[in-house]
Amino acid sequence: MQRGLSKQHIYTFLLLAFALSWPFLIYGFGWYGAEEAVLNRYLFACLGMLMVAVSAFITRAFFERQGFGDVGWNLGHTSWYLAGLLLCISLWLGPPIFALVFGKLSWHQSLSRDEITVIILSLAGFSLLAGFGEEFGWRGYLIPRMLTERKHSREVLVLIGLVWGVWHCAVNIGPLFKMIVEGEAGWVSSLMPTLFHCLQSIAVSVALSLIFGAVWLKGRSILLSSFLHGYWIGLRDSASLLFSSPAIFRVVTLVAILIAWFIAYRWLEKFESQKGLLWAGNQELKK
Repeated sequence: MQRGLSKQHIYTFLLLAFALSWPFLIYGFGWYGAEEAVLNRYLFACLGMLMVAVSAFITRAFFERQGFGDVGWNLGHTSWYLAGLLLCISLWLGPPIFALVFGKLSWHQSLSRDEITVIILSLAGFSLLAGFGEEFGWRGYLIPRMLTERKHSREVLVLIGLVWGVWHCAVNIGPLFKMIVEGEAGWVSSLMPTLFHCLQSIAVSVALSLIFGAVWLKGRSILLSSFLHGYWIGLRDSASLLFSSPAIFRVVTLVAILIAWFIAYRWLEKFESQKGLLWAGNQELKK
C-alpha cells in the first residue's frame, strides 16, 4: 500500500470513528449524566465504543478492500489473560480491600435495579464486547498502519494515545453540550473544568495507550487486549457501584497503574532494540 493512500485511509477511519461514536458518547454522558440513569449511560457508552470497530470495519472493507488478518487473531497464552485479570482486580478491588482492612469501607447496600443490571453486564462479558470495539480500531487497525519499524513503537503509541484521548473528550463535553443546548445558565463557568477534564483524559489515554499497545504487540492478539480493556472498565464500573472508600486509599490504584505502565515501557524499550521491519503493507501479522 502506498504511504499516501495509507494515511488517507487512516484519516477516513478517524473521521468515521469520531462521527459515529461521539453522538452516542455526548448524548449518553450529557443527557443521562444523573446517577439514576446509570444503565442508559452505560449502554450509550458501550455503543460509542462499538462504533470504533464499525468505523475500522467500514474503512477496511469498503475503502481499502482488504481482509482483517493484520488485526491480530492469536489467542495468546492463558497466563497473559490471568495477569491481565489480576491487574484489573488490583486496580479496582485493591482500594476497597485496603479500606476494608482499616475499617474504612462503605458498601452501597441499596442498589437500584439498573445499577445491578450494569454490574451483571459488566462482569458477565458485555464490557468485553465494548472493549473489543475500541481495541479493534485503536490497536488492531491503527498500529499495523502507523508502525512499520520497531524503533518507533513508543512514538506511535503516544500519537495513538493522543488521538484516543481526544476521542474520550466526548465524555466530558457531553454535560457542557447539554447545558448549551438547553440554555442553562452558568455553562460558561463550566468551560474551564471541562477543559481540565479533557486534558486529564488525554494524559491518561496516552499512558494507557502504552500499556494496551504493548499487550497487543506482545501477543499479536486483539482478543488479549480486548480482554484487558473489557475487564479494566468492567471491574471499574462494578466497583464504583458496589462500594466506596476514602480517596487516600485510591493511591493503591495509582500505584498499580504506574507499575503496569513501567513494565510496558521497559518492554517497549527492549522491543525497539530489535532490528528489522515489523510488517510491510498489509501482510498478515505473524508471531
